Amino acid sequence: EMRKMVLDRMVNLLCSGCVVPVVKYIKQCWQRGDTDISLIRYFVTEVLETIGPPYSSEFVHLFMPMVENDEITGTMRGDGENDPVSEFIVHCKANYTTVI
Repeated sequence: EMRKMVLDRMVNLLCSGCVVPVVKYIKQCWQRGDTDISLIRYFVTEVLETIGPPYSSEFVHLFMPMVENDEITGTMRGDGENDPVSEFIVHCKANYTTVI
């Protein structure tokens, strides 16, 4: 619970304008493998429920690898494109050329 509370504060920081530093930090935690994947999933879920377009190219570049990772968002995707994960991916692929 304490870890989720810290992640909630990170989402608050993100919403307050500290987007790039927060997403960079979470992405580093994921890449190092020292943070439980369920916590990364929780962060991604909270961010997707909170944000909306337009997105900065830097944000898309940092956040998209986590959103596209099946271990993180595989269980969050529906059959159609009506879930937040699919909506984010479709929007970014249609509007950003920097997506990997």
